[in-house]
Amino acid sequence: QNTIEPTKNDSIPKRITKKLTPLLMGEESAKKDAEAASYYFDFIYSLLTHQQIVQTSQPPVELLKPRLEPGDYLSTWSQLSLTRQIKVLYDVWMQSRSWADPYTDPSWESSFYTDKSGARTTLVTHFRECNVDTWYSFLSLLEQIKQESPLAAASIYAYNRKIEEKNIRKLSFEDWARRYMHAYFGALTTLNTLGLIDIGYESADTGSRTVHIHSIGYRLTDFGAQILTQDANETQTSPSPTHSLIVQPSFELLLLQPDMPALYSLLPFVQIEQIDLVSRMKLNSTSVRRGLAAGLTIEKIIETLEEHSQKPLPQNVLYSLRDWSKQQASAKVSMNILLEVANEETIKRLCAHATLQKHDIRQIMPGLLAINGDTDLSTIHKILEQEGVTIHYNGTFPRIQPKSNNSMSRYY
Repeated sequence: QNTIEPTKNDSIPKRITKKLTPLLMGEESAKKDAEAASYYFDFIYSLLTHQQIVQTSQPPVELLKPRLEPGDYLSTWSQLSLTRQIKVLYDVWMQSRSWADPYTDPSWESSFYTDKSGARTTLVTHFRECNVDTWYSFLSLLEQIKQESPLAAASIYAYNRKIEEKNIRKLSFEDWARRYMHAYFGALTTLNTLGLIDIGYESADTGSRTVHIHSIGYRLTDFGAQILTQDANETQTSPSPTHSLIVQPSFELLLLQPDMPALYSLLPFVQIEQIDLVSRMKLNSTSVRRGLAAGLTIEKIIETLEEHSQKPLPQNVLYSLRDWSKQQASAKVSMNILLEVANEETIKRLCAHATLQKHDIRQIMPGLLAINGDTDLSTIHKILEQEGVTIHYNGTFPRIQPKSNNSMSRYY
């Protein structure tokens, strides 16, 4: 939807976070606090790059800046149901040491000796025993953990384990809570972000940075119960195709359910207005040209709309789509390796060569072949020698280096 060029510090620019902040769901602190919003989007960016859903492009020329583009995993991710996507993120969260849960209240003591994994496992074990839609007190939960598992969130070194365990058990509840409650509330907040639990506050002022432990309540959602109780393999299957899209003559699109494969297929060429249980989007000339610039054809755009639509597309929509596509002028710049070959039999042999076919060898005019520019030149050189072709190089090429037998050479 937006061209995003990461800053020199590899973070999302503030002008982009300002545009995206109103679209956030369930992140009230990020909506009201610029610092919290910046932290949240940097976290999302880190998560998406770590999962290879997005990646940073490497510009072919210096005048272009690096920008975010689809990653290798996006094609797989886009075909998962919403439940499966959340389950993937939940599994990453449970296993990751680098996933930093939100640290909401600066008045809480921060400890470098906190075991986030232990805190998460303890909470998840507790939530599996909770009743859906029943409110519980966070204070009561901490008191229960202090009583039953006071060491769960403690990172203790082996050399003084017995002394540390004894000291932690001796702590009063207040001292123990000051040391470890940020780990538990941070985990609670992440589970809320994933939609597995709801968090409530007795105080009406939820915009404050200071959260009082006595005012926090939580409840397990139906969705949370489903995620926390299922095995990893239960949601591996791809969702069945649905016709959940309504295309109106006003160019407004309504996606009537969280159909993630449909949503991801529409994103390249629509303007997002709201992503929710029912999502609202619009078609306009700008959004369609953006899709065409991304490599889609107008036929593919129409096919995608028809595939997910409940009814045939309105005639005025079809007419406008084709009209907008005529206004799009584009040029594709690519690097190719050219082979000048005079002998027709040699051309046929090279075009039929299995390895060269993988690199899109093609005849572009009599006596002239083209191969993708990212093909290893040494591979082409070796094939031409095997085919008995005399080789002459015209222009500047990188020197063909013999392959090293030292398997560690690439690590410098």
